[in-house]
Amino acid sequence: MSYLLLWLVFIVGGVVEFATVPKAQGQASSHHIPAGGQALACKYPDEQSDCKMFIAGFTDMMNLMLVDGESSKMLCGNLDTPDLIAEFDEEARKTPQADTDEVLFRLLKTNHLCERKPAQFYRPTTAGELNDLCHSGDVGFQLCSEYQGGFLEFIFFTSEQTKVQVLCGDMRIVSNATVMLSNALDADYKLRQKPAVSLMLGALQQRLPCPKSP
Repeated sequence: MSYLLLWLVFIVGGVVEFATVPKAQGQASSHHIPAGGQALACKYPDEQSDCKMFIAGFTDMMNLMLVDGESSKMLCGNLDTPDLIAEFDEEARKTPQADTDEVLFRLLKTNHLCERKPAQFYRPTTAGELNDLCHSGDVGFQLCSEYQGGFLEFIFFTSEQTKVQVLCGDMRIVSNATVMLSNALDADYKLRQKPAVSLMLGALQQRLPCPKSP
């Protein structure tokens, strides 16, 4: 079974239960911040923009798995980030010691999956939008880094839960995902309308391929 299919089973089917599983060899570890602490940080005015971008990266990556996996489900409902942060805060108060990734994933899966329709309700951040933000100064670069962090967190979280390696090799280069995106746009500006997470995932998998199962 391919990693994409396993991810879809995890996202839509609910077959894989939440569990603490060993880190896959060659797979970077997520930060495992308690949800209560993350929710508290998101309330501070100076942290709200960072929190918004982290959640956007996480959510965009989940959306990519649904769309590319040709799932019958899609993300929908009220996905404005301030409302998501408020939802996250409410969920975090119920299980403050649970991992941020677990709580955010459960929230999205429980409250924001619906049957897929011709009109895509969810609009992910485009490669052009993210690249422009990354090059807009120190503040923009920081926000861009938070988005990249959320994108990577979804990958590492689901990889830990499904025990499926997605990226293998020198994990230090994952922090260059936005640079890889910028290089791709320099080579082909028409990619600007593609989802940012799609280009970043493709670039990382090209540089950090995992051995194919026999």
